[in-house]
Amino acid sequence: VEMSERVMDILRRFTPDVEVFSVDEAWLDVSGCERLFGDSVEIAGKIQRTIKEELDLPCSIGISCNKILAKMASDLKKPAGITVLHPEEVPGVIWPLPVEELYGVGKKMAQKLYSMGIKTIGDLAGIPVEFLESSFGVIGRQLHLWANGIDDSPVNPEFSKGEKSIGHSLTLPKDITTFEEAKAVLLSLSEQVGRRVRRKKFVGRVVTLTLRDDSFLTRTRSATIPYTNTTEDIYRTAKKLLENNWDGKTPLRLLGVSLSGLTRDFEQISIFPREEKIKRLNKIVDEIKDKYGEGAICRAGQKAEVVGIKIGFRS
Repeated sequence: VEMSERVMDILRRFTPDVEVFSVDEAWLDVSGCERLFGDSVEIAGKIQRTIKEELDLPCSIGISCNKILAKMASDLKKPAGITVLHPEEVPGVIWPLPVEELYGVGKKMAQKLYSMGIKTIGDLAGIPVEFLESSFGVIGRQLHLWANGIDDSPVNPEFSKGEKSIGHSLTLPKDITTFEEAKAVLLSLSEQVGRRVRRKKFVGRVVTLTLRDDSFLTRTRSATIPYTNTTEDIYRTAKKLLENNWDGKTPLRLLGVSLSGLTRDFEQISIFPREEKIKRLNKIVDEIKDKYGEGAICRAGQKAEVVGIKIGFRS
């Protein structure tokens, strides 16, 4: 995180319009900076050399007229290339790539598209948008636009000033020495984190677990997962981190869970029924808590005496 912040500070030397997308990605609008630093290719070279000289890190840079094409261009020559991608080059350069190379297409989405005979970005670009929208909802239209190199979203520095992570921790009223107790607390913390992330309309991809034992030794462990904001995904990852990093005996004084690598969520219809049910469940639980209070409902795995909440509905 510290190194990421140093990189972003370097980027802001060249333009104030920097939108931090993740710990290792950002978009820059350099229009208007030509008189200070040269054209976009010259600016890219200066950024690349500065990051290498000051931090000894390589970086790849994509240059284009919008964010999606700049993102795609930056992926073409890793780890230290500079690529200029013009809109008219999309059919020859981007369309032959496998569909999973398109930003926004994850592993499960790629599998679904392959099953429909959509194997390249060009295949996706040529499918009628109405068909994609009927199959995938809002995300179908968005992917159709991106496959055609269309993106009118501006570089938004204000997004970068938002929260970098959302988390909760709990200093326990008594030491925990069993996995059963620890998992109950993790579930409660994951619920709180997920609820805040959903309320702010974020998704994240880095789950971090914090452990503090009775000697006040604090450890943090992280895992990267596909973008999510569901309680289930956060809890599942936190639980795995706990099982891999705690012996189940050393007394624990504090547990914490956080989600980082945040980006804006957009409403979409899941192509997997179970995922759609989980999203609806999260939404319903959030609505009940918003209306009746935090303690109005909890999940079966939570224990009231451990996490300090009341089980059941309040009328």
